[in-house]
Amino acid sequence: MNSEQETETAAAADRPTVTKLSPDDIKAKVVAEKYMFPADFGPSEPKVLTVCVLTLENGFQVVGKSACADPANFNLDLGCQLAKDDALRQVWPLEGYLLKEDLYRREQAKAA
Repeated sequence: MNSEQETETAAAADRPTVTKLSPDDIKAKVVAEKYMFPADFGPSEPKVLTVCVLTLENGFQVVGKSACADPANFNLDLGCQLAKDDALRQVWPLEGYLLKEDLYRREQAKAA
């Protein structure tokens, strides 16, 4: 192990180990959100679909969606919230993988 690796290993040992994610952890990864309403692309199409694109701090984007069956039930605020919730659900497995990878690497460093 070179000195750079030793420094990183020592720094990792000093950091508290996070072993679970919270909704706040997931929300903290979001740096931007954008909403689209595909019916806007065709004037004869009624609004029924809301799409939310979340940009995460590393630039990765996830997409969530919500739709109502009847255009008379379209609610802008509710559609945006449901689409955002759907997009946030897409972040959980990504962050879960990163957490597991971090825990694995720390365990490997301890074993070395």
